[in-house]
Parts: sequence; C-alpha cells; structure tokens
Amino acid sequence: MNPKSTEFSLESLHYLTISLCLFLKQSDSDLFFKVKEKLDMMETMMKEIEIREKKRMAERLEAKAELALKAAERDEQLQAEIKADADSKKVEAEQEAEQTA
Repeated sequence: MNPKSTEFSLESLHYLTISLCLFLKQSDSDLFFKVKEKLDMMETMMKEIEIREKKRMAERLEAKAELALKAAERDEQLQAEIKADADSKKVEAEQEAEQTA
C-alpha cells in the first residue's frame, strides 16, 4: 500500500467524518428547534385553554351569584309579605276584640 494513498484515504475519511458530524449536529439542532417550537405552541395552546376555562368558571360563578341574589330578594319579599299578613291579621283580631267588647 502506498503511504500517500493511505494518507489521502485517512485525510478524506477525516473530512468525511467531520462533515458527517456537522451534518448530524445540524440535524440534531434542527430537530431540537422543531420540537421546541412545537412544545412552545403546545404551551401557548394550554395557556389559552386554561384562560378559556377560567372565563367559563367565572361566568358560571357569576350566574350562581345572580341566582342566589334573586333567591335572597325573593325570600326577603316573602318575609315582608308574611309580616304584613301577620300585622293585618293582628289588626283584624284587635278590631274584632273591640267590636265584641
């Protein structure tokens, strides 16, 4: 074997190895950035979903609060009617007592 051809072969093999390593590193780098971009998009999507869910929950809580407020107002009105009815019955009873007396 010719030492010069061996040297050429080793040198070309070295360059080929370096080229392959650079290609693989570039490929790995591209893959990393593609995956990172997808993960970033997924993170953004999850944040958007979380925000939507929080808005829905706030709307549901607001609706429940409105229903509770209406129920409280209805109860208050009912209590006022009961008291007014009791007062009117009391007045009627007093008037009956006066008439019988």
